[in-house]
Amino acid sequence: MLNKERLILYFDGSCEPVNPGGVACCAWRLVGADGGQIACGAAEICRGPGATNNLAEWHGLLRGLEHFKMHHADFNGRLEILGDSQLVINQLNKTWRCRKESLLPLMERCRTLLEGLDWIAAWICREENTETDRMSRKSYLDATKDKEIGF
Repeated sequence: MLNKERLILYFDGSCEPVNPGGVACCAWRLVGADGGQIACGAAEICRGPGATNNLAEWHGLLRGLEHFKMHHADFNGRLEILGDSQLVINQLNKTWRCRKESLLPLMERCRTLLEGLDWIAAWICREENTETDRMSRKSYLDATKDKEIGF
């Protein structure tokens, strides 16, 4: 059996200082099979009403997948998606249904981006996702630095 190339997409999201209703931020990292980081990103998604941790988690995955499709369209291996959100992993794998109207378009967009790819999505514990979590938290700190968090 041939060894296929493998890339790993880690994602994370947070909503601070309160969930729901805080500042939702996300992060993603694309890593090679050797553990070397290929690309990454982090950003504030929204704040106030509508901001949730689950929304931020889905955005982390979505932004990572969008980058992957844009910059690795000719990839001919397996994409492993790893995150510490059981909700996102189980909804992406169609193990759980998505009932939140605010999350449905994100889930559907992620599934569309995965069409035609060899991919697998698995839940990992928070301790295995510390770098992506750190990036998401830094995004929150950057977004709120020297600013009053008013909604």
